[in-house]
Amino acid sequence: MLDQLLQGDMKDTILKALVAKLGVDESQAGSFLEKAVSMISGLISGDQLDPKALLGGDISALTSKLDMGSLAGVLGGDAGKADTGLRTIMDQVSGDAAGGLLGKLGDAMGGGGDAGDALKGIAGKFLGG
Repeated sequence: MLDQLLQGDMKDTILKALVAKLGVDESQAGSFLEKAVSMISGLISGDQLDPKALLGGDISALTSKLDMGSLAGVLGGDAGKADTGLRTIMDQVSGDAAGGLLGKLGDAMGGGGDAGDALKGIAGKFLGG
């Protein structure tokens, strides 16, 4: 399912950023990305996360609701790396450096409108809704 959500260059960009920031191999970065996207999608589709706060830079809106221990487990139990990994993903998804990746994903997957609509479109596509 991850490949449907993040195709080609989008996925590669995020994976490369994770490898560089976390000092892990691509396989480990891919496992972390897949787990994080799945967890984030669940929060969004369940209306348990305020996408606007998150995209406004409030990473605590995300970290306070995710099982950070589970994410850290993918990275050898390093909670600091899990936090850095989430920040890296969000920087890539929402940042201008990604060419508005979030907006592109949201539009392509039935979102549109504001950031919240884009994230809900992404979650819907990822979860098959």
